[in-house]
Amino acid sequence: MASNVGTWMHEVADSWLMTTLTPSPLLVALLQTAEALPIFLLALPSGALADEVDRRRLLLITQTWMLAVAAAFGAITLTGAMTPSVLLALTVAMGAGIALNMPA
Repeated sequence: MASNVGTWMHEVADSWLMTTLTPSPLLVALLQTAEALPIFLLALPSGALADEVDRRRLLLITQTWMLAVAAAFGAITLTGAMTPSVLLALTVAMGAGIALNMPA
């Protein structure tokens, strides 16, 4: 439950940050795409992976991955080095973690 709430908070923060970084509606829309595209592309492979490997281990790996991405997101934002392209890349990385985590 804590992980899901953290993921939702991250999604809201991403959108809010993108609107403060750039007024471009295209980049704000790309952010939503960056959140959903990994889930769309990895849904079937991650389901097969969850069936083949130890689910507990997969959950630990994906949760650690998402923690690392969230920590990078926070550190880069706090140092003032966040750009729209970095935000999009981190959002895709978080989406990949979510996509691999959900079936397990």
